[in-house]
Amino acid sequence: MVEEKQEIIVGKSIDEEFTRTNHLPNSEGLTDEEKELKIKQVKELVVLYPTVPEAWLDMVWNFHFKNPEKCDEIMKNNLWREPSTKYDSKGGIIKCVELLDGIRETDDAPLKLIV
Repeated sequence: MVEEKQEIIVGKSIDEEFTRTNHLPNSEGLTDEEKELKIKQVKELVVLYPTVPEAWLDMVWNFHFKNPEKCDEIMKNNLWREPSTKYDSKGGIIKCVELLDGIRETDDAPLKLIV
């Protein structure tokens, strides 16, 4: 029996292959002071709104920081209450749910989903 030599090929490590960046998301064009302000204020928002994902709070902070006049207009005119003109959401009733404990749905009284 002849033994074959097997050569182990070692590639680049993950650290060599990918350059890791530790930058703030959506922070292009911000000065160092503005980045520090962003970090501080997003942390405060996380404390005030613990159920909202931090990425969403970050997006809100960016929008308000870059468009303060637009935010003021939205709040003063209650534009956030109006239905979107960009999306065609008509709402509706959920007709497909898992029925438990023998509960049955009739055509006259569809089940309502309470969130």
